[in-house]
Amino acid sequence: PREFFGTWTFLQEPTKAELKIYKEFLLGPPPVLVFVPDPRPQINWSRLNKYQLRNLPDPQLFPILSVPADPLFYTTTYHARYETRTEGCMGVPACGCVRHLPPFGKSQGLRTDKGIIAMPVDPVH
Repeated sequence: PREFFGTWTFLQEPTKAELKIYKEFLLGPPPVLVFVPDPRPQINWSRLNKYQLRNLPDPQLFPILSVPADPLFYTTTYHARYETRTEGCMGVPACGCVRHLPPFGKSQGLRTDKGIIAMPVDPVH
């Protein structure tokens, strides 16, 4: 396969002809990009009936269940408050357990039968 071309070329010291072929291989066409649609449900908030909007529940804070894309998240360290993050839960938001202080943060949303829908980031007019 073409994926191993670089490995096979440099198993031994390549000749000038092999280096030329390898450089042509590297300058080949880029791979075809494939568009994958987002499977999460989306709501067009501007097309929603304003009278139906009053029937929606108030947004709640839900834990973010995916890892953050910010590389600084992985370099900062925090002092551990408890041995396990469930030890010492007193049922108040300041206790520091996983239920009240999720490791990847919280975000507002609405719980539906299709899952949690995030609140819009852009203003809705």
